Amino acid sequence: MPTVVLRPRRAPFPASRERAVPRYYFQVHDGAFRPDREGTELADLASARVAAVELAGSLLKEGAEAFWRGHDWRVDVEDVSGSLLFALRVDAIPAGAPISPSA
Repeated sequence: MPTVVLRPRRAPFPASRERAVPRYYFQVHDGAFRPDREGTELADLASARVAAVELAGSLLKEGAEAFWRGHDWRVDVEDVSGSLLFALRVDAIPAGAPISPSA
């Protein structure tokens, strides 16, 4: 008869020890509204800020010509409840145009 080795079962972590990874939604406004319906899991708010800058840089690079059409251009970052955590706003101001303070 073969020998059977029984190993103790690992108990799952209790719910209190599990840490959910936050999901952030990057809503792009660039003359049109491009909603983020999936979101991105990131470690924390600092990581979301870096991701927002990287996303903005990539989108601006891809659409550099369209950027100068004068549309409001920003990335709103929201949590799973839809609450705004922060916004990254980019403005293009042609020479001679009045510059108003940021709101």
